Amino acid sequence: MRFATMAIAIFGMLLTSSASVSAQNAGRCQSYWFERNAMLKEYRYCFRSPRAIYYFGNGGCVYERVNDIPFNRPDRERLLEIRAMERVHQCSPRLT
Repeated sequence: MRFATMAIAIFGMLLTSSASVSAQNAGRCQSYWFERNAMLKEYRYCFRSPRAIYYFGNGGCVYERVNDIPFNRPDRERLLEIRAMERVHQCSPRLT
């Protein structure tokens, strides 16, 4: 009986722990998404996803493909860092 109670307690702690990690990742993913897309907006990228269009709009957009954007070096490096962090934190596919 004690073992069952202990097992249930440990299972509950694991669920709580994984839920808080998931919540942390969700917050990080949202921050990465916003920073990445704010940078793309600054460079006049034409967004495709409804979410990005809703937040940033497509007014004044010029570039249909991210690879066509003439990023300066620091911004290109930061964009690559953000994408790497999105992979590390298993953020959902990038919908720009």
